[in-house]
Amino acid sequence: MQQEQDTSDLTIVTAFFDIGRSEFKDFTRKNIEYFNYFKFWAGIKNNLVVYTQPEFKDEVLKIRQEKGLLDKTIVITCNLEDVDPELYNVFKETFEKYPQTWRNTSKENPEATSFKYCYVTNLKSFIVDKAIQDNLVSTSNIIWIDFGFNHKGDVFTNEDQFNFYLNFKKLYDKNKLVIYKISNDTNKSLAQIYYDMSVVYVGCLMYGSCESWRIYSSQIRSSILSFASKGMADDDQLYMIEVVRNNPHTYQVESCSIWFDSLLDFISTENCKLLTMSGKAYKSKYFLLQERILKETNNLKRSFMKIYLYFFRKSLKRSITKILHQHIKNKF
Repeated sequence: MQQEQDTSDLTIVTAFFDIGRSEFKDFTRKNIEYFNYFKFWAGIKNNLVVYTQPEFKDEVLKIRQEKGLLDKTIVITCNLEDVDPELYNVFKETFEKYPQTWRNTSKENPEATSFKYCYVTNLKSFIVDKAIQDNLVSTSNIIWIDFGFNHKGDVFTNEDQFNFYLNFKKLYDKNKLVIYKISNDTNKSLAQIYYDMSVVYVGCLMYGSCESWRIYSSQIRSSILSFASKGMADDDQLYMIEVVRNNPHTYQVESCSIWFDSLLDFISTENCKLLTMSGKAYKSKYFLLQERILKETNNLKRSFMKIYLYFFRKSLKRSITKILHQHIKNKF
């Protein structure tokens, strides 16, 4: 990849906690898999703050050291329940009092069976806010990237290419949090969304200023507590949908075509062109954009050709007419 200077004004924040996923039915992932996922993208050169359990600290530091980025890495250790004790107890008690498995036919989904899964998927903004409050962030902007981002090759396939800085390439209002949608919000009620487990937003990557994260954190907490008072708990989808619907002016909603391709908005155009990507990535917005540009270029070429042929024919017609007139004149 191309060599870059550190002109980035964003810090990456992420976290990993063991919630017993190796025991999940049909959704099994072992801890070693998550560390392999992390290792894939850990070469990104921005400052990184990681929250994790004490027993995982050395492994995180080892991976960043292997990438030559130990000096840009901060690891904070704590137990899962201590990240946000209030919300931990809210999810735990909601699951104990009101079983969530009655929803739809997806009774084995972790959002219906594991309060820890719901809790941890909703911790993003609270962990980011904690990093800000603890003065661990020196940049104006923060990007959350899931520890297991990309699943070690789901979209991006060459780990060695991940040695660049992230910078948001789009125009952006610093008062808004940038989130990504993978499908359009529907006219379903929130009760229906909760029941059928609809997916609208991609929670694996979010970006914004410190203030926008603070606002989002406050709104998400209110949403979680509100639904819990009604006996309802979910992963991040339900709460994200509600806060965006109720506060559209607070969010800059961008689109992505497939899970994980939102990262392309933070990689320089030059490096995007060099990335090795999976087959499914060719449905991503980057390649769709490339196809659109190519199509538009070809359409433009065809348009120019039509214009050229039009004037060529017109010019040819005038020339032939002139020759015929001259021929007739000479003959008579």
